[in-house]
Amino acid sequence: VVTRSFVLGALLWAAPALAQEGLQQQLFPVPEAIRNNVEFWKKIYTVYPTTSMVIHDMEDMSVIYEAVDFSKGSDVYLTYRQQVQKANQVKDEYATLIRSWARGTLDTTTANPRVQRLLEIYGSNPDPARLTRASENMRTQLGIQDRFRQGLQRSGLYRDAISLIFAQEGLPLELIMLPHVESSFNYKAYSKVGAAGMWQFMRSTGRLFMTISYDVDERLDPIRSTEAAAKLLKMNYAELGSWPLAITAYNHGLSSMKRARSLYGHDFDKMYREYRHRAFGFASKNFYAQFLAALEVANNHIKYFGPLEFHQPE
Repeated sequence: VVTRSFVLGALLWAAPALAQEGLQQQLFPVPEAIRNNVEFWKKIYTVYPTTSMVIHDMEDMSVIYEAVDFSKGSDVYLTYRQQVQKANQVKDEYATLIRSWARGTLDTTTANPRVQRLLEIYGSNPDPARLTRASENMRTQLGIQDRFRQGLQRSGLYRDAISLIFAQEGLPLELIMLPHVESSFNYKAYSKVGAAGMWQFMRSTGRLFMTISYDVDERLDPIRSTEAAAKLLKMNYAELGSWPLAITAYNHGLSSMKRARSLYGHDFDKMYREYRHRAFGFASKNFYAQFLAALEVANNHIKYFGPLEFHQPE
């Protein structure tokens, strides 16, 4: 079954459009539990630029309270840390208003635009318990519309080489979109937790497939790191048997996803809703949704960004 899926995936991009779409849905389904998440990330990739921070609900990601805009007036001079502080102040204001509403002490007749926004979201007579949960599940997310656009253009440098490497490994070529989630195809990218390169390998995982030392760090080599990513994804799929789980394991780790599969099989919906693990937080739970969103946007980039000039391979 694994071999057949890999062969089908490798042939996918050469298939007629209708057959290609059907096979893509088979290999990379959209679980019901994360449909709103996928739509949320599509907005983060195509609507909100890096000059805005989106305040949203972590459980129901169709709920967006406000996008705090830092592109005007004196806000353009704020540092990133100051932007985060200001966005958190707005988030805290919403949380305070929601808690007041849950207690029945909020004046909903006020012209306060944030109160009016809450009325738009929850209606005039919401369940107090729902409001209490909402006040505890608020989060801010940086928009990356401009960065995603740049990543699309930058992907032209590497897309042919990545496609060849993944085809040689028998992997579905949709997986070449993962760097949109990880690094926007920036081979110099570093994360705050120490992941590096276009494929954002941690040192511990990267050393399974690459040389990483004080003198050499192949995570920063676009070709070597792509070869490593292909091997890791192939290993994940061989162990887990589905691409939703294999892609989630790329972020969350293989051993924990094997434990989750032992509990829930391939029921991603149930796993998303019920699996509890100290590292299975917001990032891991949303990684597959981010991939699906990036795949949709990248495959339909003209719809979202208009004509683009892609960088040419050197």
